[in-house]
Amino acid sequence: MDNYNYYYPKYGRNILIIGAGIVGGATGMGFKDHNVAFVDISEQVISNLTANGFKAYHPSNIPEEAYDFVFVCLPTPYDYNRNEQNMSIVKSSVSMLKKIIENSIKPTIVLRSTILPGTSRSIINSLERMNVKEGKDFYFCVNPEFLRSKSALEDFMNPWAIVIGADNNTAADNLTLLYKDFIEESKIYRVSLEEAELIKYVHNFFNAAKISFANQIWFIARKFGIDGNKIMSIVSETAEGSWNKRYGIKGGIPYGGYCLPKDTKGFLAWLKSNDISAPLLKAVDEINDSIKIKAPLLN
Repeated sequence: MDNYNYYYPKYGRNILIIGAGIVGGATGMGFKDHNVAFVDISEQVISNLTANGFKAYHPSNIPEEAYDFVFVCLPTPYDYNRNEQNMSIVKSSVSMLKKIIENSIKPTIVLRSTILPGTSRSIINSLERMNVKEGKDFYFCVNPEFLRSKSALEDFMNPWAIVIGADNNTAADNLTLLYKDFIEESKIYRVSLEEAELIKYVHNFFNAAKISFANQIWFIARKFGIDGNKIMSIVSETAEGSWNKRYGIKGGIPYGGYCLPKDTKGFLAWLKSNDISAPLLKAVDEINDSIKIKAPLLN
């Protein structure tokens, strides 16, 4: 961010970024052609942003200005003591959002933070208890980010997809128009608030599951002096689940056919006979057996 050249507003939207970390920083710089300001609790971050031509404020001294969009990019750290994700930092922004809403004309609040399903609904309800109404005084969207920390700005400017969760079309339309300055509309998926919240977690879980699968294969292969990484590299080219992105993404349907059921069970039996634990592969088989029982009831 220190070497970033600030451009003066081109399109004139007033955008406030709450939280100037990796996500907030990339979001603000991605909308550089608009009038962008940041809010952060770190004096060092504020100083760096100011030195680079941005407007940046501490939460205690945000000027009473009108904003068209407010992007909430606050962290949701994991609380290891309570064994749960901590939503309190995001929820604590409600009072700040109320003041911004009152100083603006129907701003669109955009939640970029990783939040558990139901969190955005809770925030909307909290704001409405403060006598500002969604759809009347403000609009609300959930816009999960899929940014990599080492290439956050590049990923923001060249996204695989944009997900917009909203209760009403006007909220989604507002954010869609903002992104359409530099993103094809075909890459924009409009869903409900809860769907947008869940998509982020499924996105991360899918990546985590794939890494754990590769590690389990690596461990099994290593037991027999086989190069598991070489195996996975070739499988990435041969398995339809790898080269066909639509393969296996519909739930409620067990895998069948001739090969998959017998080969998964046969491989698991062989691993057991060799006293090799494979909990992830075992879970694959157990989930499929469960779906075969439940699927007729679900459909």
